[in-house]
Amino acid sequence: MKKSLVQGNRIVSTLAIPRTLPLVLTVMWAINSCPIVSANSAARPQSAGPTVSPVHYCKPGSDEPLGKKKSSSPKNKSRTPVSSVESACIEIHQPALLIQEFLQRVVRDLRWAVTDEQATEDFWSFCIAIDAKELAAYTKPSPEQRISWSTGKASVNVRTSELMDGYTRVVITAQFEGYGKQEDSFAPKRESWPLTSNGQLEVKLANSVREHFSTAR
Repeated sequence: MKKSLVQGNRIVSTLAIPRTLPLVLTVMWAINSCPIVSANSAARPQSAGPTVSPVHYCKPGSDEPLGKKKSSSPKNKSRTPVSSVESACIEIHQPALLIQEFLQRVVRDLRWAVTDEQATEDFWSFCIAIDAKELAAYTKPSPEQRISWSTGKASVNVRTSELMDGYTRVVITAQFEGYGKQEDSFAPKRESWPLTSNGQLEVKLANSVREHFSTAR
């Protein structure tokens, strides 16, 4: 509503207080009362949960039942100590059956001559024929044995056990037997000799599992 005032010879116009002024004041109060959110806090991503590692390493012998006491070494030094069998232990965040199927595919791709194969849900064993070069690469040398190796055989065991949180423990062991000719003509005649694994064959198979399931999503 406009009002006019006469001051001398001039007419001065004045504006009355608008009726919408209370509404404007209410809106301004509402805006000022809202919490201020900075651009940095709005753009900050929400923290995700802990990342699940697809592969864990485990120590040899960790597959033994809990509470089982390890056998102590013999005190009689005259006895010949038995060399411990090397093994590869790895834990994969995958089902046991899927891991075993992948390992079987790896062995087929290596074109090994597999014999005496046996498989269950949590165990797989097989034998492969190896040459003298492979026998030397996969076993520990024995200075007491003066033998000219010709061929050999490896007996491989793969044991899987499902753990908590979706992990499967895979333990791979191998035992070897070598065939050759003795250099000592006076030594008792034999056709084969057991050889101790150096762990290279077991690690070879375990690494194939690790590399595959570390990148698989």
